Amino acid sequence: MACLVEQADFAPVSREWHWITDTEHKFCYFSDSFRFLTGISPECFLGRTRFDRIDICDPKSMRSHLADLRARRRFEYFVYGAKRSNGELRWYRVNGQPIWGKAGQFLGYCGTATDITPIKESEAQAQKNQRRFAEVQRIANIGVWELDWITGDLWWSEQTYRIFGLDPGRPIHDTSVFYQRVHPDDREKVREKTLEAVNRKTTYQIVHRIVLPSGEVRLVQENAECMYDPGGQPLALHGTVQDVTDRERAADALEESEALFRIFIDQMPAAVSLKETDGRYITVNRTFREWFDPPDGPLSTHTVRDLVSEEHAADILQMEQKVREKLQPLTEELEVPQVDGTTRKAYIHKFPLFDAEGSFWAIGTIETDCTDLRNAEAQLHQSQKMETIGQLTGGVAHDFNNLLGIIQGHIEIALEHTGSTRAAPHLDVAIRATERGAELTRRLLAFSRKQSLTPVAVDLRELLDDMTG
Repeated sequence: MACLVEQADFAPVSREWHWITDTEHKFCYFSDSFRFLTGISPECFLGRTRFDRIDICDPKSMRSHLADLRARRRFEYFVYGAKRSNGELRWYRVNGQPIWGKAGQFLGYCGTATDITPIKESEAQAQKNQRRFAEVQRIANIGVWELDWITGDLWWSEQTYRIFGLDPGRPIHDTSVFYQRVHPDDREKVREKTLEAVNRKTTYQIVHRIVLPSGEVRLVQENAECMYDPGGQPLALHGTVQDVTDRERAADALEESEALFRIFIDQMPAAVSLKETDGRYITVNRTFREWFDPPDGPLSTHTVRDLVSEEHAADILQMEQKVREKLQPLTEELEVPQVDGTTRKAYIHKFPLFDAEGSFWAIGTIETDCTDLRNAEAQLHQSQKMETIGQLTGGVAHDFNNLLGIIQGHIEIALEHTGSTRAAPHLDVAIRATERGAELTRRLLAFSRKQSLTPVAVDLRELLDDMTG
């Protein structure tokens, strides 16, 4: 056994080495593992103190270590950093105790040293990751929490404290403070959701209100999962909390804006539709549905051929093809067939739509019923024609009346000269005919609004007798 101990080399399997210093704290011995672990020859440090090679050390730790040396006390976990000749920084942890002679005199220190560079690097990386995680929480306004279901202990990340308006320097330890911050009207809902998630082994997810110490009401969203032991008993809840006040307010504002826009679109006295570039419908308004009565179900599976006659569909498709080619608005007037079999005249405005990058993605259509307008225009045109006819009739009637006056005057002269001759009855008929012609002239002038009408009772038998002589 003694032979084995003498031959054993512990340097390759140990992470520490032994050292001895004299009364002036100068190194006078290093174990063989020093060379193996540091790659440095012990002769480089013999006769020198540890402080000759310390490059980095916490000031508080250094003061405590110096006080131990002056008092010749045992010391533990003195940590410092030292650079090698190649500039590499290594970290060491040193433990030591004083050596006393038989007469009680101080002889120096002996102890162990360990290269803890991997540990320091892991700690540094962990701290770096922790800072990154905290920064991500701050930017996303998301906090992390953990609730021990057995003990009731509650842990919050710093961002969780900020979300609830509390000081991270004054940690909470149970859920009482949390429920104080939950809005009174939401507390029971939060408790029920928590118990439901734990008992049913489902994800805990809830949006609820909290009241900050300032009195401001905010909205938070919490998500959590419960951890269970092998027997299915709950152990802990691990979750996140995010302030979603701005998001929810923006969502409410967007929903309200969309609702107002839908009301505006639906109540437009025009058929409005939006199509994909391939002609499939995206959405339509209420007037469009009243005009064309599209089939039930999603419109995205339908095109204009499913709604109107082939002839009208061909006109629409031709317009849309022009819009695709020129990427310019286009307006035409077409006759639009209705679901009741009638047709309407409509102005059809088609225009391209572009996304934020300027890419063409849809075709918009507004169809305005112009049937009444066209009927009014026709009536106006007819009225204008009648007015023209009336003006022409007035002129003709006036000239004709002058001619009748001449004829009637000469007949009356002829009657005076003929007396009771056989021609007299015929001249009387001619006189009555000129009188009826004059009456007709007055009516024509009244039609042309150049003379007012005077309605009188007429004996049709007498009128017929006069006409037949």
